[in-house]
Amino acid sequence: MEQINPIAEDFLDRMRRQTGWHLNRLNGLPLGICAGSPGVVHTLGLAAVSSGALDLTFVAPRVHRDVNEAAAEAVMNHLGTRCRHMPVLSPGFMKIRAHRNLQEFIWIMDAGDPAYDAIQLPGSTAFYFAECRAGIGSDFMAIGTDRDSVARYRKKRPAGDRAEISALCAQLLIGVMAEAGVCDQLVPHPPFCVMSLTRLPKKSALKSRATLYAGGGGAIAHQVMWAESLDPILKNANRNGRIIVVDPKRVHESCRSRQWAYGPVDLHEHKADCTQKWLRRLFPGVDAVACNETLDGERFQEQEPEEVISSVDNWSARKSISRLAIEHRIPWYSTGSSFLGGFARCVDDANPNCAPAETGIERLAERPDDGDRQSTTSCSAEDTPMPSSVLPQMILGSFVACQRRAVILGTADPKLLARGIEVHMAYGSIQPFYKDLRWGPGRLLNLRRKIRKAG
Repeated sequence: MEQINPIAEDFLDRMRRQTGWHLNRLNGLPLGICAGSPGVVHTLGLAAVSSGALDLTFVAPRVHRDVNEAAAEAVMNHLGTRCRHMPVLSPGFMKIRAHRNLQEFIWIMDAGDPAYDAIQLPGSTAFYFAECRAGIGSDFMAIGTDRDSVARYRKKRPAGDRAEISALCAQLLIGVMAEAGVCDQLVPHPPFCVMSLTRLPKKSALKSRATLYAGGGGAIAHQVMWAESLDPILKNANRNGRIIVVDPKRVHESCRSRQWAYGPVDLHEHKADCTQKWLRRLFPGVDAVACNETLDGERFQEQEPEEVISSVDNWSARKSISRLAIEHRIPWYSTGSSFLGGFARCVDDANPNCAPAETGIERLAERPDDGDRQSTTSCSAEDTPMPSSVLPQMILGSFVACQRRAVILGTADPKLLARGIEVHMAYGSIQPFYKDLRWGPGRLLNLRRKIRKAG
């Protein structure tokens, strides 16, 4: 019988213990969210409170009010007793009769939505985003601190929901945390940076898939599921597909800062069962299966997965997933994260240059946070003692979702899937289509060395 610790950590206790981070600087810091896209508003709200910013105000004109009220209610339900009220105010009220000086707020605003054009924020700290098109076949999300630059190529409408929205929201909140001085290593956003977007077909023939999430009650798995729930292609595909969630663990209070399926009532319940219920809400009609036991070869073969997404948090489990996937010739996504970064990549027969878990250790990054080079691997809790943050996991989940979408649509070259992604919250990408963002696709290196045994 699994022992349950009756003393639950507070919602953000693990983050508060992070060395070099000053989450107290978010206390009482009002964050104003001005957006009308359902995916953006919900994601920003949940990610903001999961990062420690609990003082939120949603600003919405009449046309977007229902969306913002639903998001505010979802965030309050997730916080439970921590939150009694989260206001949804009109732009006019915030401009003329606001209960606080607007300059006290940090703002996140959809510069592509004309509904907010009347709100002027001279002297205020603000981060803007907009869905843009510079020319034929050149769609992108613009992000930055200069409103005019971000809105220059906007489509004159709110940003549409898609799997990239999760990464967009994480980028915006990284800027908020940098501005608040939460961590000295976080560099503020430049006036203008871009996130390239692929053109989505209006109609597509979708093939149902059977996806197994190993460690499916964990943070990256949940962020993949969340990103897919925002995407019209992936949402329809999952409605017709089968998702197998394997996770032997139970819900702890600290999980809820990164795993949005769990509310206060889910504490100490099985993660797989709770995630199964959440999936059925996200994707009505999905065939969701929960497995509360550790994955073994027999159970793996019984489920007949077509792909595996690994969200496990220990080295031995990652090796086991690698062995099973290779044995059954099934592609799998290997993912891992720490407080300041992470990685995600796809491994299969078409990617012989990307070493599987049996022959190499995935490198996260050489993070300058603690000077301990041993913590640059993702192999075990001992190697990466730092608590995880939801922001890099949102970016990783968005990337995996976008890769899966390309596979479903038949537009992905299998060899490109191994390029993977590395997330670094402390410095920007040098990739031309993701310039200055805190992530960049690029072939992941493997640190080929043996794990040193204790003693």
